[in-house]
Amino acid sequence: MEQNGIVFVWYHADDAEPTYEIPKLEGVDDPAWRPLEVHYWRMRARWLDMNENCVDAAHFKYVHGVLTIPTSTVHEEGHVFSVTSRFTQKAPGDSTAEGELTTTEYGPGFQHVSQGGVIDSLLMNTATPIDEEYTDVSFAYSVKTEGDPRKEKLATKVVADLVRQFENDKPIWENKACWRRPRLCDGDGPVTQYRRWYQQFF
Repeated sequence: MEQNGIVFVWYHADDAEPTYEIPKLEGVDDPAWRPLEVHYWRMRARWLDMNENCVDAAHFKYVHGVLTIPTSTVHEEGHVFSVTSRFTQKAPGDSTAEGELTTTEYGPGFQHVSQGGVIDSLLMNTATPIDEEYTDVSFAYSVKTEGDPRKEKLATKVVADLVRQFENDKPIWENKACWRRPRLCDGDGPVTQYRRWYQQFF
């Protein structure tokens, strides 16, 4: 099926029919939002390691530079997992603003991230395993500008910053080691809950 400007292909080891579909997302093909800007990477990383960023609360501060470690609220229902992270971030000038980022997964391989605060933005993330080591990744970005020239200028900076943030994650993903029994603490975020949810797809 084609949805949100992406062609999705269902694969099942036993040739079973699809059990869910990808919904049409708010902001895609909406004139109030900028056209999608798509970036591609081939990563030496597992797709699950990358997708786990959404529940890795501490990394938002120490890798991406938000001012506080976010508080996370999780909702899961069947094939859908959603986590909302709230934090304090830098704003234009020397001010700060409260930010909110919601990541929603529709099964393995497709993430939708929406962020509010200084300006509304969204991104769609697909992760397709190529072999045991590599994953093809695409990120499609959009920002709600409503035709305002000031917002258009800010939107260009927002997208550039989002791409830079992905690049900040890259050396971590590509150099991770596998610990069978990782040590987790409360400040790490709902990693264990996320992994339990993902078990349904294996």
